[in-house]
Amino acid sequence: MQKIGVGFFLDTKRWIVARYTPKKLVGPSEKEHVSWYNKRMEKPEIRAYLDETRHLKTNIGPMVLGGIWGTKEICASFNNKIKMIKIKHGIPTSQELKWTKVSPAKLDYYKEILETFLNEPGVNYRGIIIDKQLIDYERFGLTEDDFYYRMQYLVIRNIACHRLAKYRLFFDYKDTWSSHKANGTVDYLKKTGRLAGDDFDAQPLRSDEVALLQVADFLNGLFAYANINQSEQKSEAKKELVRILEEKSGVCPTCDSPSASEKINILIWQPKVTFKNGLAS
Repeated sequence: MQKIGVGFFLDTKRWIVARYTPKKLVGPSEKEHVSWYNKRMEKPEIRAYLDETRHLKTNIGPMVLGGIWGTKEICASFNNKIKMIKIKHGIPTSQELKWTKVSPAKLDYYKEILETFLNEPGVNYRGIIIDKQLIDYERFGLTEDDFYYRMQYLVIRNIACHRLAKYRLFFDYKDTWSSHKANGTVDYLKKTGRLAGDDFDAQPLRSDEVALLQVADFLNGLFAYANINQSEQKSEAKKELVRILEEKSGVCPTCDSPSASEKINILIWQPKVTFKNGLAS
């Protein structure tokens, strides 16, 4: 059998460049063509800033895992806009934006944060709402860490299965186990279901230093609040923010989103995911 040499692949690459390079690039410089080809083949970097809320057994209401995601460039721009909103409202940029701090006195500030997110193209939210009473570790033979990894898989799967990219996942640093959970999530993603072999890495960051982790906390809290019993919804300011979300986005915060929804995508988790050899399918 005749061996295929390196020249064959170089000729193939030149053919692709010649076939698909825009006419305005056609010229004497092959280096220019190859540079365009390499740039076209380069995968974009998608960043996801992930957090969780009401995850303790003592917390009232559902647990929410979710986060903000977008391209590296868009996330950087949005991060700066959040800082400018803080300055506008007389809030130190080092002060954390948190759902638990929502109050009538600063309602205009929280409204502007929410509306800026809703109006910002390319900045998206994905969340999983989990009724903790439905979690049965014994039934599936899972530890709490196992369950956490599977839920993060459901969060990331909806983002990653629709696009080819490099994915950088940033988790809220909570304790010394944060790095273990971040690395464990990446290991699980790389060998599971539709995401097996995709390009992931993860890093825990302190949320007081990263505005997008704070927005993730804020939105997770909003969706968790919307899903508790109305008798437990005591804050008029928080109810106003839920109303604004529904009115301006058309999203029902207590309903599943269509799988193709991108700006806001919610999954109301039900224990019907099947597991094969310990992995979600």
